[in-house]
Amino acid sequence: MLIQIADMRSLPLREDYDLILSHLTEAARKKAQGFVHAEDRIRSAAGALMCIRGIGAAMGGAPCRMAYGAYGKPGVEGHPEIQFSLSHGGSMVVFAQASAPVGVDVEEIRDIDVSVFHRFLSGSEKSLIASGADPLLAFYTVWTVREAFAKETGRGLSLFEEEGYRIDYDEERIFFHGKVLMFRTFHMDGHVISLCAEAIPAGLHPHKITAAEWQRLLSGR
Repeated sequence: MLIQIADMRSLPLREDYDLILSHLTEAARKKAQGFVHAEDRIRSAAGALMCIRGIGAAMGGAPCRMAYGAYGKPGVEGHPEIQFSLSHGGSMVVFAQASAPVGVDVEEIRDIDVSVFHRFLSGSEKSLIASGADPLLAFYTVWTVREAFAKETGRGLSLFEEEGYRIDYDEERIFFHGKVLMFRTFHMDGHVISLCAEAIPAGLHPHKITAAEWQRLLSGR
């Protein structure tokens, strides 16, 4: 399992945007170019490139085709052992890869009115946020955990409209229809990142891509 971060503050993603696009599939290019804001286009393109390189390495350079689950979760056709998740927010693009289903979410910590989101949260989640030493940080932790969980299952946010799940934020466990999932949250450089999977290695920590690593990733070498 790995988590990689491409940070726009330390990598030339803006300057490399056109070159990044040249390495993408037509579908990924259209998706990136479809965003209204330039920053979103850049993050989408960079994330697609990280996926391509990560999957390519796992496949040993062999050709592959994308497949999509019943709820639209992307995967690699014929290779259930190659699982991945992508998220971008603020200055970060985050890519997670594993041999079993995985979900990742990143959010930039911004000063917002948390009460606007209360209708999406459970009573215990609202209490957890209100009683936290830093309610804003507690909110982003809860929110990214929920997003990562939804991505791991492939169900999307419609998952929270049904019964059958319980999130234990103290034990970092999610109980879902007889399964037990783990999650881990990282606070990094003004962002909150949460990862969800059936198993997470104890020493796992997000890796920020260096300038040299970015150039190798960009060139495909």
